[in-house]
Amino acid sequence: MKKAIRYILLSITSILLISTIGYSAFLINQIKDDSSKVIDNTYKVVLHYRDQNNVNLEVSTSIEGLEEDSYFDLPVLNYETLVFSGWSLYESRSSSIDLKSINIKYVKENYNDVSINDKTLNLYSIINNIDENHVLLKINDNTSTPLTYYMKTEAKLFNLFNIRYVYPSTFVNITINEVNYNINDMFDLTSYGGKTLEVFVTTI
Repeated sequence: MKKAIRYILLSITSILLISTIGYSAFLINQIKDDSSKVIDNTYKVVLHYRDQNNVNLEVSTSIEGLEEDSYFDLPVLNYETLVFSGWSLYESRSSSIDLKSINIKYVKENYNDVSINDKTLNLYSIINNIDENHVLLKINDNTSTPLTYYMKTEAKLFNLFNIRYVYPSTFVNITINEVNYNINDMFDLTSYGGKTLEVFVTTI
């Protein structure tokens, strides 16, 4: 009787061992199957900027293998004769991202008009050449969704009406150097040649 029980136990153990080996072989075969599709949920960010040695040359570099919620730092560029004014999500470089680091998820949630094709996000550097005869205005538009953009103008009397904004002029307040102005005022830029001047636009 004991021998019979021992044979039964040995048989069951052998069957389990064979089954385990068979299942393992099946899994190995599935892993080796070249036709199996690999799901890649990572993104690539391409940075477009002016070369720091040859400023007339547009170059690019990329950051790869980013998860949707992986933060990455926005590089700060240094030039001898140019002013680096941040990174833009638009090829026109019309506005900059006022952040030091972002992720793909943030862009998707806050910039519906930005396309991320083939899991690739393009960023464009904003470079300005400001000489003593010009002023770079950094416009902080808070009349609706906060927007920062740059405007290059001559270092002379400037009509504030030329600043872009969303709301009608009767509901807009402009602040420069902690002084409030209305949209029809003139501002003297002659002493700001070769500099950047910060301008805040808000609703009244």
